[in-house]
Amino acid sequence: LLVFLYKRAEARTKREGSPRALREYFQYFDHLILLRMWKMQLLDDAHLVIKYASEDVVTLRAAEPNGQPSFFVVYNMITTEIIAVYENTSRELLDLFEKMADFFRNARLSCESQFTCSHSNSTWARLIHKRFKKTIISARGGGVTEATKRLLGQLPISAQSYSASPYLDLTLFSYDDKW
Repeated sequence: LLVFLYKRAEARTKREGSPRALREYFQYFDHLILLRMWKMQLLDDAHLVIKYASEDVVTLRAAEPNGQPSFFVVYNMITTEIIAVYENTSRELLDLFEKMADFFRNARLSCESQFTCSHSNSTWARLIHKRFKKTIISARGGGVTEATKRLLGQLPISAQSYSASPYLDLTLFSYDDKW
């Protein structure tokens, strides 16, 4: 992780002709070396999403773990390369998660399930997701950055956390979510 971030900062420095990116890397270096691997998720046969956070978050000593800085690393296990690193405030990662939630939520099984319902493939689930996001943005102490942190706080998703039951498919059944 440290080598990847250094090489990325070095490439930005050469591209921009300014040492600002390297200065930022060394400014935050003490925080970067204290990061611990917190959670992992297998995306497919070759890729992992690894979440890094501070030791206080990992050991559950932090009161609000989503408010603390964390990093998401997409790692290729076959080539042993880091493909991308995102902060927990990354709009790019949030857009990927919103558009391709099924790749994050549902591991590829030997038999594909037809009853998976997520905000990337269901109009009703998308409306609920947008309403939740809008609630976070408009709440006191909220905002776009806070909404991004909270929504990305779901990642990486536990493999057992979603059921492929037809009763949970919002296109087939609706229920009053206030009760």
